[in-house]
Amino acid sequence: MAYQVDAGPLFDGRDARQLSSLGFRPSDLADPDWESLMLDGQVPVQHRFVADVRAAGHVGVVVPSFAHGAGPGDANLVFWEWANTGASAVTVIDDEGRLPRDDTSWSS
Repeated sequence: MAYQVDAGPLFDGRDARQLSSLGFRPSDLADPDWESLMLDGQVPVQHRFVADVRAAGHVGVVVPSFAHGAGPGDANLVFWEWANTGASAVTVIDDEGRLPRDDTSWSS
């Protein structure tokens, strides 16, 4: 399975200079306190980052992966909105037919 992505502009959150251009640091994206802040009714720095990137006209962002076991070169591509066509086109390529064709596979 693969994805064909035709989307842009994307913000590169792995690039410290780009982050700095919006007033953020790489450590802001890795801040582990985001959930506690949200539970306390505060806005985590990551949410401010997304708002600023979106306001700058980006359709998505590439960010370092903070998943357990992720290495230094691992990244995530995050879109705010996507479709099969247009400025944020993301198409699944399933040449081997491994994905379900409808939602019946999710029912018990």
